[in-house]
Amino acid sequence: MNDPYWVREFAPDHPLTPKWSLELFFEQGVIGEDQYEPHVYHHSLPLTLRSWRQLADFACEWNEPTDESGKPKGGFYLWQHGSIIEGRLSFHRVGGTCFRVEWSGVCETLIDDSAQSASPFNLTAETEFTGVTMAASDSESESDVQERFALCFEASDFLRGEDVWQGSYDSGMGVRQILFKPRL
Repeated sequence: MNDPYWVREFAPDHPLTPKWSLELFFEQGVIGEDQYEPHVYHHSLPLTLRSWRQLADFACEWNEPTDESGKPKGGFYLWQHGSIIEGRLSFHRVGGTCFRVEWSGVCETLIDDSAQSASPFNLTAETEFTGVTMAASDSESESDVQERFALCFEASDFLRGEDVWQGSYDSGMGVRQILFKPRL
């Protein structure tokens, strides 16, 4: 979740609503003499969930690589980043905070600047929901942070965790990222 101060001062077109992301990494591989770590990702999942538990049985599909604002709907990294041209993604709860992810579709695979193809893919993996990271500036009190979090999420489903990063904007305003961990 973005920090309201940052949005107001530096990026007024960015939303204050949560942005859901998924990244799955695979075993390191080799092309020629170079190593790479393939992964698949989606950094703007179309979720409006109040509880992490609602991920169970969530599914989405798309048949164009970008949304109406031009943001990618997913990406596939083999040697370079390519778009997921069409895809279907679903979550199934395994237990605790673990989910089985089933993801299929067609992606761009870019080996080098001259080799590009559209390749079908189909994967099943297990992943863990680790929590919500919320950015907050020193202009917000702890009660402001909790209230803003509760506007988007069922607060009883989360525990406020540690500050995972602290620093400041160029303006000098202090900023931190707070992890809200899933409550079992």
